Amino acid sequence: TISMVANWTSPETPLAVLPLGTENLLARQLGFDHDIDRLCNRIAGGQTRRLDAGSANGRLFLVVASVGFDAEVVRLVAARRTGNIRHSSWVRPILQALGSYRYPEIRVSTDTHPRPIRTRWAFIFNMPRYALGLRFVAEGDSTDGRLDLCCFRGGHWWSGLKYLAGVLAGWHRSWRDTHIEQATLIT
Repeated sequence: TISMVANWTSPETPLAVLPLGTENLLARQLGFDHDIDRLCNRIAGGQTRRLDAGSANGRLFLVVASVGFDAEVVRLVAARRTGNIRHSSWVRPILQALGSYRYPEIRVSTDTHPRPIRTRWAFIFNMPRYALGLRFVAEGDSTDGRLDLCCFRGGHWWSGLKYLAGVLAGWHRSWRDTHIEQATLIT
């Protein structure tokens, strides 16, 4: 919702977040919680913080944009959505994507990497944490003027299990089939 509102308003418009969704990644990162009185006090205090935003397909994103398997799962969840999303809402789309997704090659270019990166999974982060607290990138800083790119080259569902285990353990950063960098332009 906050991403939608950010796309509707001018960049100078202060926004506050009352987290009522499933993951609330932006709210958690910025220290917003369910306490209405605390939110009102923060708004009344008038303190603001400038955040970076990425742009993908003409729309702003504040936390993450992805290409590949993850994006397919998000597409499937959105197509099935009839109300609030719960963690369980992701199970069927993940299983469906595991059975049908073909992991096409993706070519990613950045302003800091002269040759295209050939990959099968690409995540562009503006914050250090993703769903379930996963830390694909440690650097993710929403105020540094850069986005954090994490690419995985393996093109099978079992590669995804390996990458998930690697992200959970923090090992993925040293693997040869992983590419991580910071950039201001990612295509």
